[in-house]
Amino acid sequence: MTEDPSIFIASVQALPTARAITDVEAIGSPKLRALYAYWESLPRNPRWPRKADLDPVEIAGSLSHVILAKWDAERDDFLHLICGDTVDRVHGVRSTRRHLRDVWPRPMADGLVEAYRQPIDHEGPVHHQLSTRDDLGMDLRYERILLPMSTDGNGIDVVFGGLDRLTGSGEQSSIRVA
Repeated sequence: MTEDPSIFIASVQALPTARAITDVEAIGSPKLRALYAYWESLPRNPRWPRKADLDPVEIAGSLSHVILAKWDAERDDFLHLICGDTVDRVHGVRSTRRHLRDVWPRPMADGLVEAYRQPIDHEGPVHHQLSTRDDLGMDLRYERILLPMSTDGNGIDVVFGGLDRLTGSGEQSSIRVA
């Protein structure tokens, strides 16, 4: 895997409009639907699922697609606690245990921080479909879900979700890490 994020940055279009997830079938990727269903099944303590309630065994089939990031208010940034291999492959850089703004240059980092803030600011899950063009001029489509979580069950300070590549008709397509 390359450590050059410009492969992805050069072709990212404007930040997509966040859509509230009202119908799980609107999520095209089976891996992301599984992550959403898992998040829905977690207890609310009292209002939001807690990060401590996540059990990797329960989502083993989707782990390579997982994003888990904690809001760092002092830095106005997110720290990727976990970033699955599929997510790293899409972004072209390993980002677990790294802040978004330490990994990507602006405006990519600013766009990611803004996207990750959406479930916090809107107090609910969001769904994005992103279009990119690779260096060969091929159009690529990705889907991302971002789901609010909490360290203490009250305020939202953690974002859990996933990313997957879609084929032209919207169905999930495997991404393999080299």
